[in-house]
Order: sequence, then C-alpha cells, then structure tokens
Amino acid sequence: MVIAFLGCAPLALTAQTGQAVRGGAAACRTGVATYRLVTASPGGLSSTTDGSCVFDRTKTESTCTNLYSDTLGRRFTSVSVTRHASLADVVDEVSVNPPRNLALGTTTTVSGPGLDATTTTSLQTYDARRRPTGVTAVQRSGAPTSTTVYTSWDAAGRPTAATVTTGRQGGSQTFTYDDAARTQSMSSGGMTCTQTFDENGNPAVSRCGGSTATTTVFTTQQICR
Repeated sequence: MVIAFLGCAPLALTAQTGQAVRGGAAACRTGVATYRLVTASPGGLSSTTDGSCVFDRTKTESTCTNLYSDTLGRRFTSVSVTRHASLADVVDEVSVNPPRNLALGTTTTVSGPGLDATTTTSLQTYDARRRPTGVTAVQRSGAPTSTTVYTSWDAAGRPTAATVTTGRQGGSQTFTYDDAARTQSMSSGGMTCTQTFDENGNPAVSRCGGSTATTTVFTTQQICR
C-alpha cells in the first residue's frame, strides 16, 4: 500500500485522474509536495506532522521530510527515501484506487531531542506479474528482522492476505479494498485499520485503534513516465 496505517506520512506519490493516457495507461500522476497530518488519539493526545516531499526523476526516488510534535511536548524529525525501479512503476501504482505499491523499498531515519537516531530499511519483492510477494524490514544491527509474506491477491494485484514474522513471534494479516469508497482495510489480531483515499489516490483519513489521522494536502507535484 502506498502509505502505512496511522503515524506515517504519505509518500510523494499519489494519483491524478483525467491525466493524459498513453497506450491505455495513464502517462502521469500528481505527487504530494507539502502536507499536514493531524492525529487525534484516545485520552486527548493529539499530534501534528508537517511534511514535504521531493521526487527525483533521475533516481526514481522520493524523499519525504516530516516534523512531528504532540501535546505531550515530544518532537522528532523523520526522513524517508522510497525507491522505485522505473517511472512506469511510479505511475502504474495508481492504475487502481486504493493504489498498489510497486516500490522497491524505503529507508527511514528518525532523530530528535532525547532520541537515539534510528534507521529502518524495508525491501519489497515481486513476482512476474508485479504482485508484491514479501517485505523484509530491518531497524538496526542486532534487532529482530520483520518479514511479511503475501499469500493471496485481488484481481488488481493488491495483497489480500499475509503472514508476518518478527523474531520468534508471528501473526497474520488480511486486506480488503473498496474501490467505490476508495478504502483499504487491514485486519490483524482482532483490530481493523482503515485508510480512505481521495479521488486522486491521496491519503485522506486513517482510523485505527480509536485514533483518527487526517491528511491535508497543500501543494502537489507532477510525475510522468
């Protein structure tokens, strides 16, 4: 999926309907450039993340810088770099809405006052039909590796089931998509988290565990094949 459920800012890669079409596929998409993510959580806790993203066409990668603050006084900065194999993969992610995820992987570094800087790298694999087959995420040397294996997909190539293993602990996930409502839901361990996208494939509202995160997009950027 294009974005994680709650707590993560959107990638710089979101959809544009009504764009030029080449060979039956969209030629361009519109990416988020600046945005704000406001999360309201149980107990009165709220947080604000102000973000900006830049897409480097020559490297086929997006860099998003996010400044987080909350009502407890915590602050930190995260920088995420997401890589794709080709511009076609970037644009083709939004051939459906909710979008597919065709990224090769993401590296995120978090730093802030009183925090030890941490870097998490995730790598995603695909089959010959460009369906994601798995994700491996490593936070730091010596930390448990998280491995996700996708086991089924819908007609659009979006995962519908997965197993997740972190260290010696394991679990399962199921995913459902409602294209008419533009929602994607993930269920695991008795909890369901839902992400709603706007008409362009931009993340709009996330709901998970009693928390609601609302994304406001301020400016956008054009990404073409």
